[in-house]
Amino acid sequence: WKDEREAARQIAALGDDVWGFFAGIHYWEFYKTAAQNGCSFFSNGEVTINEPGCVEALQFMLDAVNEGVQPTAAEMGGVSDGDMFINGELGMLTTGIWMFPAFEDASFPWDVVVEPGNTQGGSHFFANGVAVSATSEQKSAAYKWIRFFTSSPEAAKIRVGASWELPTLTDVSLYDQYLQIEPPANREAVLKSLENVVVPPVIERQSEMQDAVNALLERALSGELTAQEALDEAKAAIEQLLG
Repeated sequence: WKDEREAARQIAALGDDVWGFFAGIHYWEFYKTAAQNGCSFFSNGEVTINEPGCVEALQFMLDAVNEGVQPTAAEMGGVSDGDMFINGELGMLTTGIWMFPAFEDASFPWDVVVEPGNTQGGSHFFANGVAVSATSEQKSAAYKWIRFFTSSPEAAKIRVGASWELPTLTDVSLYDQYLQIEPPANREAVLKSLENVVVPPVIERQSEMQDAVNALLERALSGELTAQEALDEAKAAIEQLLG
């Protein structure tokens, strides 16, 4: 984190309309950033979202905006972080592989690295699932299609070649085609990021938890609450949802 923040400061110093870094301050970025600092929403059956490691993680995120290395919503003026990056207004951003095609429009060379952690690594991991309806009249045919789509070398080559996602493969040579596509030159970072994946915290009343946490993070971002106060309230809100 220290190296990332220092690099962001140096980039932001290049001009009044240039910022060094962007990562959204919301549920999805926060649980991952907290994990990079050794903290999680839950531990041993308890809600731990307000533990020191999580508070420090949220403060780190807020400080990026407070220090001026990350643009505020007003400074972004409705322009997305991806477009700001392409426009040369943003030096670094936390994003996903789905942005690679869009970044090909950039007029400058760019590359990717595995997102740094603080006490440990931590990268988002999202996955797609395939299922057959229990009431399907074609269960056998559907299963055959799913098996082909998810495990055959032919389907894997199509999915890798299209760059829409990376299938789970036992034959890693099938990734060669994907890794040879440039930009970015360091495309292998995508695979390396899987060494320290962080999965979302999940409860039965998931959407309500996300809404509650997002509302409190927004209040912390506005300065209405401190990081500690926001996460203390988040703990209480989550415990109430858990019953």
